[in-house]
Amino acid sequence: MRIQFTKMQGAGNDFVVLDETAGSLGLSAATIAFWETATSASAQTRY
Repeated sequence: MRIQFTKMQGAGNDFVVLDETAGSLGLSAATIAFWETATSASAQTRY
């Protein structure tokens, strides 16, 4: 699956923005939870 995103940064933090204004991307709650955990500040030292 390909998802378009915008990479942004502010106050020294990098983050991505997913645009669902044109419709749902169809991401499951489990997928979102995984990426929130895998990309959190505490996880950055593990990956």
